[in-house]
Amino acid sequence: MKLILKTVLSCLVILALSGTPMDSVAQQHQLHASLVKSKGYVVGSPLSRSGFHRLDSREDTTWSHIGWNVFGIAAFAIDPGNKDRIFLAGGNGVFRSLDGGESWKIVTGWEVTEGQGIAIDPANPNHVYVATAYGVWSSFDGGETWEETNRGFSKTYTQNIAVDRIRAGRLVAATDAGIYISERAEAWRRVTDDVPIMDIHQSNASPNLWAAATRGRGVWISRDGADSWLEVRSRRVRGAHIHAVALDPTNEKKMAAGGWQTGVLISNDGGMSWKRVTKNLPSTNIYEMVFDPDNPGRLYVATIEEGVVFTDNDGRSWESAGMHGTLFFDMQFVDMEATQ
Repeated sequence: MKLILKTVLSCLVILALSGTPMDSVAQQHQLHASLVKSKGYVVGSPLSRSGFHRLDSREDTTWSHIGWNVFGIAAFAIDPGNKDRIFLAGGNGVFRSLDGGESWKIVTGWEVTEGQGIAIDPANPNHVYVATAYGVWSSFDGGETWEETNRGFSKTYTQNIAVDRIRAGRLVAATDAGIYISERAEAWRRVTDDVPIMDIHQSNASPNLWAAATRGRGVWISRDGADSWLEVRSRRVRGAHIHAVALDPTNEKKMAAGGWQTGVLISNDGGMSWKRVTKNLPSTNIYEMVFDPDNPGRLYVATIEEGVVFTDNDGRSWESAGMHGTLFFDMQFVDMEATQ
C-alpha cells in the first residue's frame, strides 16, 4: 500500500513539475455543441461561423467548426459506435454525415421541418428519432427513410426526445403538452400534467433517474425510469421558467438547472434542496448546460450571448470556455473512445 501511495504521489509531482494541467489527463470525452453567432447580427449581413462545433481542449477556449456554415442547427446526435456518423436537426430537417462532418446530406423531405431534438438508439443505431415542431419522425434504416410517429400526442410540438439506455426501444419525449413515453414510437402515452417541457435528461450515474425542465413549473424529477414524475417543491425552483437541466454522470445526487434570469440552480442532494448562483456569472440568462464526465462536479453553462463558463466549485467561481456572442441550442460531451 505504501509503495502504491508513493507511486501516485510521484506521478502527481512529475505532472506538477512538468506543467501538465491535471484535467488534461485521461480526458475520454470531448464537448460538442450546436450554436449560432447571434449577438449583434444584422439580417442580410454575412453569417459568422455557426452550426456544429467542438471544443478542442479544456485548457483553452478554442472551438473548431465542423461542416458548413448554417444558422438553424438546434440539436445533434453522434452514433455511439461510429463517431464519423453524425446527425443534425434544424429548420430544414435532418442532415447526416458519414465522414465525421466533411460532407453532409439532407435525408428528410419537405414534410420534416423545424427539428428541435434528435436521438440515436444506442442498442440499434439504425433507429434515429427527430423531435420537431410537428411531432416525432422516426427512421429505422439509418436515416434513409422517415415516417411520422405521433399517435397518442395531444399536441405535436416536441422540444426534445431521448432513448432509454436500459430499456431497449423505449423513448421519452418532451412535448408542449407534457412528457410522453413510447416503445419505438409506435404509440405515445402521457405520464405528466399538460405543461410545456423544454429539456429532458437521463442520469448516467443512476439510469432510473430522469430530470425535466418546464416552462413555468420549474424542474420535474422521475426516479422510476420516467414512468412517474414529481415537481420540485424548492422555493428557488418552483414556478421558474427552466430551459435546461443537467445530471452529473459521476454523482446521482448532483444536478443543475437554468433558464431566463434564473442564474444557475444547483442541488447536491438529489433535488431536495437547491441553491441559486448568480455571482460572477456573465449573465443570469441560461440556455444550455452539461456536467463534465471526466472532471467530477465540473459544470459547463452556456449563457445567452455572453459565452460559455464552467465551475468546479458549485458556482463560487467561474472560468471562461469562450464563445462570447453565441446562442447555444445543444451541448453534449461525446465519448471519443467508445466511438473509435
